[in-house]
Amino acid sequence: RVLFRSEDILRGKQGAPGWYLLDIKNVTQGPGKNDPSSNTVTIDMNIADGPDKSVIGAPVKHYLSEKAPGMAVPFIEAVTGKKLPESGATPDVEKAVGRKIKAYLKWDLQFKSWKCEDFMPATGAVEK
Repeated sequence: RVLFRSEDILRGKQGAPGWYLLDIKNVTQGPGKNDPSSNTVTIDMNIADGPDKSVIGAPVKHYLSEKAPGMAVPFIEAVTGKKLPESGATPDVEKAVGRKIKAYLKWDLQFKSWKCEDFMPATGAVEK
């Protein structure tokens, strides 16, 4: 018999776009789907709170690619709460597990999943 967890049921549930508080559950690294020679970091999160209470608990996946490091900056700054130095940095994204961040989420009709459009610290501001 198949057991459906609330997360499985919420996975396909569309909700209102907006800023949501997310719990970072897991961070894994592996070969990219389109280019296996490059690394992709997969971040598994769950909606903890937000404007649409009916989707609390829904899973959210976000991907960081080593081919587009600039795309990771808003996520890293949201997790650390600090602006990345202009000189660069080598953040350990696995330290993000267990933290909370805010993300602007929109429902992606093509993939039937939540998509992160932007990030900010759970506190709402990045220190300079």
